[in-house]
Amino acid sequence: LTIDSLAGEMVETATKSSADLVVVSATPPGAVEHARYLLKRLTGARYEGPVATALWTRRNDVRRLAARLSEEKQIPLATTLCTAAELVRQLTATPVTRAAAVTAKGG
Repeated sequence: LTIDSLAGEMVETATKSSADLVVVSATPPGAVEHARYLLKRLTGARYEGPVATALWTRRNDVRRLAARLSEEKQIPLATTLCTAAELVRQLTATPVTRAAAVTAKGG
C-alpha cells in the first residue's frame, strides 16, 4: 500500500487479504499515534491475523512505546530494520510450519 492510501483502505486490504502477517509501519512525527489508530481500526474490523508494528524512531524505551500502541493486547514492536526482519521471520514461521506439517500428513 502507498502512503496516500487512507486508513480505511489499508484496513480493508488487510482484512480481505490472505497475508500471513500485517506490519503497521510508521515514521515520525506522530508515529505512535498513526500506528495506534491503524491498530484500533484493524481490531474494529475484526482482523484476526497476526500483527506487528515497526516504529522508525530514535526512542529506545520499547516497552513504553509498545504500551502506548494498545491497551488491549501486546503488539510485537520493532524499532530497527534488523529487529523488524527478525520479528517478521518469527511471526510467519508458525503458519508455514503448520502448512508444511498438514501437507506432509496429506491433509
